[in-house]
Amino acid sequence: MDPWSEFESELNNRCRALADGTFFIVEGPARTKERIAGLFGRKRRTQEVHLFAQYLRMGNVLYAELVGGSHIGGDFPWTDAEDAALRRLGWQAPEAEKAAPMYGAYFPAQAPAETDLYLPGTLGEEAAALVTHSLMEVAGVDAPQELRIEHGAR
Repeated sequence: MDPWSEFESELNNRCRALADGTFFIVEGPARTKERIAGLFGRKRRTQEVHLFAQYLRMGNVLYAELVGGSHIGGDFPWTDAEDAALRRLGWQAPEAEKAAPMYGAYFPAQAPAETDLYLPGTLGEEAAALVTHSLMEVAGVDAPQELRIEHGAR
């Protein structure tokens, strides 16, 4: 199995093992956020912003989140092409101005049916694939070894 497939499988297993109200974070490399400052439109480096995704279990729903770019009021310097690619993969941008400036996705996407099942069918695999492909294909992370997984609790 290649390293990205192993990483995706690990994310799936971690998502399935989440207890209600708990989360974990996948942190990746940083990018320098730049802004135009001064005369003649010179760019000045301002800060390093880390790439991250996180998963949170809320009852029988898994919520995935990816750090947002300026397109949605976030701090991560996603390009226009990357923003479009993230949306094509299935990430949703916040609709309300006061919402958290993150890309988000729910598994299941709609309110769950009357069931006690958490991540039935392939939902865990889909949640893992969304983050894996976003990091690998859009963010350009070369290898899963560049990523760090942290556990948390609400």
